Amino acid sequence: MGRGLTTPLDSQAYPSTPTGPSSAPEGYVTPATLTPDSSPPVSAEEIAAKRGNFIELILREVVRGLTGVFLPGAGPAFDQLIGWVQNILPDEIMAPILALVNILVDVLDLIPVIGAPAGDMLEYFASIFGLMRDNTDVAQQTGDNAQTSADHANVGVAQLEAKLSAGDVPSGELFSDTFNRTSTTSLGADYSQTSAGAAGGNLGTDGNNAVFAPTGAGAGDRYARVTATTLFTDYQGCQVVQDSAVPNILTPPQFGLILRANAAMTAYVIAFVGNNRREIGKVIGGSYTQLWIAAGDNATGDRWTFKAGTDVDSRELVLYRNSDLVHRITDTTSTHTIGASNRFGGFMVSSGLQFIPPFFTGQVNSTAIQSLDIYDRLAAA
Repeated sequence: MGRGLTTPLDSQAYPSTPTGPSSAPEGYVTPATLTPDSSPPVSAEEIAAKRGNFIELILREVVRGLTGVFLPGAGPAFDQLIGWVQNILPDEIMAPILALVNILVDVLDLIPVIGAPAGDMLEYFASIFGLMRDNTDVAQQTGDNAQTSADHANVGVAQLEAKLSAGDVPSGELFSDTFNRTSTTSLGADYSQTSAGAAGGNLGTDGNNAVFAPTGAGAGDRYARVTATTLFTDYQGCQVVQDSAVPNILTPPQFGLILRANAAMTAYVIAFVGNNRREIGKVIGGSYTQLWIAAGDNATGDRWTFKAGTDVDSRELVLYRNSDLVHRITDTTSTHTIGASNRFGGFMVSSGLQFIPPFFTGQVNSTAIQSLDIYDRLAAA
């Protein structure tokens, strides 16, 4: 019988204790001890979903910060944000952009935790809106400077127009004041003041403007008549440049331009400027009569010109805003006084009332007046 065959269980054929290598292969490094992690592995899809949710939440806050509201049914925040940016108006940009950049700066601090894709997205938005912020900061400063220059220019234009107009009239008079002094209680020796309404107080100066500092509990008016100059003719002009827009509050204040006044301030013509309101009227025997009123805005630095008497009619009254005609009207009934006793001019400023919750009101000053010019002029308006 030949040599016998080995069986599968024969230890000679399948040794149970194989001999291992006597040493590690060349270049082999023994691994460090690893601590097992019991958390299940996170898939790439889950990571992407978490990043997407995070970005959506951040952009929703961005949208809320910019537009005041996030509309759940109007699509993803990204689309709403892009839509807002595409339709943004210049005068709506400053505060939202600054708020947005502050939000993004805070979020960018978290980027190492969130990861590169989210960080890149937020960096992208930060760069866009940061640039917009920088540009709008520059634009705002440029606008502020331009407004200041425009205000000064309007004051200069008013003075020049008044001087030229008075110079055109033989023996024509001119009074010009830029209120470049400081007194809380007085405009100085060139004026007399009277009050009307509940508020007391005085017109004073802050170094650049005439300012009404009211006292008391209610709204009221303060009138300033120029005593230093008596105009020579019945054809008169008055110009003021306003320092700021008249506020829109519970009882809005106003300011006014006065011509053809008598010394007692019981007779004169006046043009008022209020919040969304222009008005022309007259005072006879201390009683006011409205001749015309209409809606209309006003703005910082506006130059208002009031003229009494024209080559059309000696009783025609004309109001301009900057160089634009606002209205002209002729006083035809119960006419105001014209003559040597009505050669004074001046201006008025009122205080207003604003609501203070829950049950109170508080005084608010009207706009300050940057300059006043009163002058004789030719009849042509």
